[in-house]
Amino acid sequence: MTPRQTWMTLTAALLLTGMPAARADFAIAISPPRFEVEGRAGQVSRHALTLNNGSALTTVLQVSTADWRLAPDGTAAFTDELAPDSCRPWVAIERRSVSLAPGGQYKFRFEVTPPADTPARECRFALMFGGDGGAADVNGLRLPIAAQVAVIVYLRVGDARPVLRVAGSTTGTLNQLGTPALLVRNDGLAHGRVAGFLSGTDAAGTPLDYQPATTPILPGETRVIPLVPSRQGGGGQQVAVRFPVTVKGRLELSEAPPADLDLRIGP
Repeated sequence: MTPRQTWMTLTAALLLTGMPAARADFAIAISPPRFEVEGRAGQVSRHALTLNNGSALTTVLQVSTADWRLAPDGTAAFTDELAPDSCRPWVAIERRSVSLAPGGQYKFRFEVTPPADTPARECRFALMFGGDGGAADVNGLRLPIAAQVAVIVYLRVGDARPVLRVAGSTTGTLNQLGTPALLVRNDGLAHGRVAGFLSGTDAAGTPLDYQPATTPILPGETRVIPLVPSRQGGGGQQVAVRFPVTVKGRLELSEAPPADLDLRIGP
């Protein structure tokens, strides 16, 4: 597998209670924004990402690693403390600080070396780039601006693979709108994601398309995967639905066989 080649720019806003709003850009673009790669026990896996400074200020980035977990809503929480099964001791980064001139670029390298006796598993960690975004003048005060961005790394060791299956369905709320969802279980040793083009109707007979959320499903967990509904031909914008809804179509389950769905979801 190769890293997804896309760009991500982080902009930090300075919010000051009781003061006029001020803003400064922490415009660091990172490519790729995540790594999904494979490695072998006892062998070094080397990788690199590209940092670009799009601001008019010199930006100094402090670099570290972190463990992370996913909340039920799919947001990531990062911690400096080593998790019980952390693989961060396997990780080496080339430096702890990078200075980027305005418009500057830097290729940052890191490597992961699983011990020789490592069983099949997935090594997951984050590279954290914390920046001095410069400073802003507010009411005569020179105030610092800082921001941080994380690059998630998934490294499969050995034959670790996801084993996804649909374990049920439920309903929830997304963007304050009632939304059907699937319960997807991962009985494998690596994360996976679902994908597919699903369709159906709601209780009012409105024809709908559904876009499954691409939230990663980590090994050993059952995750709620929202099926974001939109009107057929409506451009993909989420709409309110009347339950129960029907859901039909083929759901891709990462590397497991796809599931053909024909469901009624809701009371």
